[in-house]
Amino acid sequence: MRWPGFELVLTIAALAGITAGYWWLARLAVPRPNSAIGYALGITGFAMMLGTETLYSLRKRAKGLQFGPMNAWLQVHTFLGIVGPYLVLLHSGWRFHGLAGYAAAVLGVVVLSGLVGRYLFASAPHYLDGIETPAGRLDGNAADRKRMKQEIRSQERARRLFALWHVCHIPLSAGLFVLAAAHIGGAVYYAILAR
Repeated sequence: MRWPGFELVLTIAALAGITAGYWWLARLAVPRPNSAIGYALGITGFAMMLGTETLYSLRKRAKGLQFGPMNAWLQVHTFLGIVGPYLVLLHSGWRFHGLAGYAAAVLGVVVLSGLVGRYLFASAPHYLDGIETPAGRLDGNAADRKRMKQEIRSQERARRLFALWHVCHIPLSAGLFVLAAAHIGGAVYYAILAR
């Protein structure tokens, strides 16, 4: 497996800085979800989460929007997909009940699922056309062929595992955004309209 990507080092640094800032603010009073700081954390975190899903998906799928290398987009996706949820958790004030509690639980599962996917992606060998071994590498003596065939079988297993992971991660992410939209709608209703 390769050394963790630059985005993971940057993510750890960002989490440390955010935690230090939150701890400093919490010495005065733990920011409540409905305080100005709580709202700022929640809105910023949700915007980052929304950005990680939409920008990465658009880069992968939308014709005409395919600029920049996919690896850079994956790094942004990883960074936003960890830092954004962390800000949302700080927004909660560590109180998990009702719809927000369910959303927080799904959020945790989505982040863990993303980390698993990032690990699977990082551990598989990559070539220009994705996770595969070019047929030209099979030329050589019998020992090399046997080793290459084993490598191809291993890569096929990794490809199937990654596809299975994708089938789980995408619906979980969609469910998270449905819960988040319901939470935001409820918060707006109770904060503004129900007065």
